[in-house]
Formats: sequence, C-alpha cells, structure tokens
Amino acid sequence: MSEPLELQIVVQGDPRVNNGWIDIRHDDIVYAHIDMHTKNCEVRIVGYSDDMPAFGIYTTTRSQEIGETAQYTEIVLPQFKGWYIDFIDCARYSVTMVLLPVKDDGQ
Repeated sequence: MSEPLELQIVVQGDPRVNNGWIDIRHDDIVYAHIDMHTKNCEVRIVGYSDDMPAFGIYTTTRSQEIGETAQYTEIVLPQFKGWYIDFIDCARYSVTMVLLPVKDDGQ
C-alpha cells in the first residue's frame, strides 16, 4: 500500500503538484511518484539541497493548467536525506522516480 511522500516546495513556479506517494519502499531502494496538477511538464534539474534529493520541474509548450510566472518549480524530498535520485521521468500526469541511499564511498 502506498504511503505519502513528503514534498517541500522551495520555489513555486507554474508547475503545480497535487501530492506524492511512495509506492515501493525497501532499505536500499524507493519507487515513488508525484501526481501533477499541471500536465505535460518536464524535469530538467536533479541534484541536492542540504543533502536532500531535489529537482526542478518546468512547463513546456504542451503544458496544461499553467500560470503566468514562467518559472520552474523546485521540489526537495526531506524524508530522504542521504539518498539520491537514480532515475526520474515526467509523464503526462505524473513524475516517477527511483531513489537509492548514498553509500559510504560517495555513490
């Protein structure tokens, strides 16, 4: 059963999210998705913010339900401090991702 994914919106731009869910969770891998209010967006930036996984979502020419700020939305995943985003993909209605723990050797 899915559990809520804690999302911290650092910069609120045109792309808006509804909620996030952890679909599969083990000690060494997490599969999660975010339900998007704004459709047809894309992920362009993946990195860290204070050792927490972070990413930026942008609108495209195909995006729906957008505002007028023309700014990206930056999201941080605070409950996964010490983890990194190994895979992330933006589909029409959602953003899916796989997170892995950072190992002692920095990977």
